[in-house]
Amino acid sequence: MNLPALDEKTRLRLGIGLAVALVWLFVLLELSEQLGEARTLEDRLQREIARNQAVAQETYWPTFRAEVHQRLDEFRAHAWREESEGLVQARFQDWLRAQLSGHALVVRDLVVALPTPLADEALAPAEIRQVRARITLDFKPDALHDWLTELAESPHWVWVERMLVTQRGNPRVEMELTGLFIIGVSGDHHR
Repeated sequence: MNLPALDEKTRLRLGIGLAVALVWLFVLLELSEQLGEARTLEDRLQREIARNQAVAQETYWPTFRAEVHQRLDEFRAHAWREESEGLVQARFQDWLRAQLSGHALVVRDLVVALPTPLADEALAPAEIRQVRARITLDFKPDALHDWLTELAESPHWVWVERMLVTQRGNPRVEMELTGLFIIGVSGDHHR
């Protein structure tokens, strides 16, 4: 069959037929791809349903939930409480100065940063914030040891994140501490 020998109408019909066939092939390929994605999604959802059904059949969840709430209550009980971020900073700074002067540690520099949310907000209550302090002290080993021991036994959540002791020249200690606060509720300022 020679295309130039075909009349114009026949060539038009063949062209339209070829275009329709190409569009039909494209639609079939697209539907095939979507069908594959739907099957993959169905498989994933079936696995998730099976996993959720297995979890639902476990009997320890109420006990686990009670333990989580108990630990969360303990967590909140050990956090300081203040009405605003500025009061959080002031209280943490005042408490640190009082603690350090009580152990005859000379503070050369004390900077308290603004409170920030905890690193993993999904696992922590929304109202709890962490506040960080950077302290530079004159190095007195026995006094520092006594203070760190007392800090570990504190009823509040305060911990040392970094500590650097410099022995050259004038011995110094640089520390970064973090404390937990609940903002929005004032607490006892004398603890």
